Amino acid sequence: MRLILLISLLILSAQGVSASDHLDPIPQPSLTDLSDFYAWSKEGKLYLALNTFMHPVTSEHRPQFDGSVEFRFEIRKAKLGSAAYSHSHGGEVHSHSRVSVPSVKSDYEAQVVCRPIGYDTRCEVERSDAGDSHRKYPLRQFSGLRADAFVLDVIWATHQVKSVINPAEPAAPPVPFPDPLWLCAVKGNNSQSDPRKHVPPTRNFSDVMNVLNLTVEVDIESSLGEDIDLLAISAAAYTQNESEEWVQVDRIGRPEVMNMTVGLDAIKADYNKVSTFNQTVQQKQIYGSLIRYGVLGWDRKDGKNDWVHTNTGRNELHDLIETLSLDALIVDTQKNCDLNADNYLQVELNYGETESCGGRVPAEDVIDTMFSVFTAGPSVINGESSFGDGADKAFRQPTEEFPFFAGPEMTSELGAHIQSSALAIEAIQCP
Repeated sequence: MRLILLISLLILSAQGVSASDHLDPIPQPSLTDLSDFYAWSKEGKLYLALNTFMHPVTSEHRPQFDGSVEFRFEIRKAKLGSAAYSHSHGGEVHSHSRVSVPSVKSDYEAQVVCRPIGYDTRCEVERSDAGDSHRKYPLRQFSGLRADAFVLDVIWATHQVKSVINPAEPAAPPVPFPDPLWLCAVKGNNSQSDPRKHVPPTRNFSDVMNVLNLTVEVDIESSLGEDIDLLAISAAAYTQNESEEWVQVDRIGRPEVMNMTVGLDAIKADYNKVSTFNQTVQQKQIYGSLIRYGVLGWDRKDGKNDWVHTNTGRNELHDLIETLSLDALIVDTQKNCDLNADNYLQVELNYGETESCGGRVPAEDVIDTMFSVFTAGPSVINGESSFGDGADKAFRQPTEEFPFFAGPEMTSELGAHIQSSALAIEAIQCP
């Protein structure tokens, strides 16, 4: 009862609030705001990429890594199974779920720790297993300003999420809205200084945004060990407190878990400070219940329930919630990811039947994939998107060459200014 009451209070306190993990509108006492995390494997290499905004930022001071923030890619061995309904027949257990639930093994820990200053990336790979510790360096590493690869029609998303967090709000139709977004981060009555004359209407708000990017390439066998198969990977940011201890201030794994999936800002600050792989039972229950609430909100948008919770047969809703509650990307390192294909959730929904390594790659439209699964069920993961926002690719598309993200957008006055989440939110809200 206490858990139900707490969740209800959190939901009620967040009515009317909308944003995404890509832009955190919560107060920023720290110096960083993680926006997107990517992980994939190819030809025996593991690639990890993290995009972030740095605070504080003004139009006169271009952001850069300054060594005040430590970024950590947390890596664990993982396994897949079904936590849902199963039955035993002839001594064999048969699962009735199309969702393979990831879980973390307890005998292995690795991390890539980076404390970049400018373009000096300063990353090390640390591994601990069977009581032994190892330290290596990435094969390649990059830190610097790059173009944002995130794809989202923010007008569509803002409207859609209202009916997720508030069941009384009429469900929006599963089609994108035609309204273009005029970006106006630099205000002023003088038309010569108005950046809107330089920037056309866009469906994708990130078209003229830049981020600070951190990308590393790691040799799997030499750095992470032999017999590496499935990995669960998340990222976190740490800053020093008054006692000069490194404390976690932000974390990210799966895309858009807390705000676009759940639709709440009320618990985001606390959520960001919790360890991905070491949570209390109560924390797991609270976050799992909120994710379930959000998924069911998205599921009803097409007028039917594709994720069902039954006492017999498939119990895939439970499995999906268990999967999303592990806020980490699942990468099958035995397979290669196509950088021009959708890879997110491929392992969890198609394990054994896909050539994808899973995780997430820079060029994919993860919003369409994620919400198609939430709305239409697991069958849509095979390729056809049934629920999208109409924004399909970044203006400056990622490449297939390291560090994969295109150079920064500096061709317009606006592109030079939107380089922090604070300024980006101002751009959304300006008249």
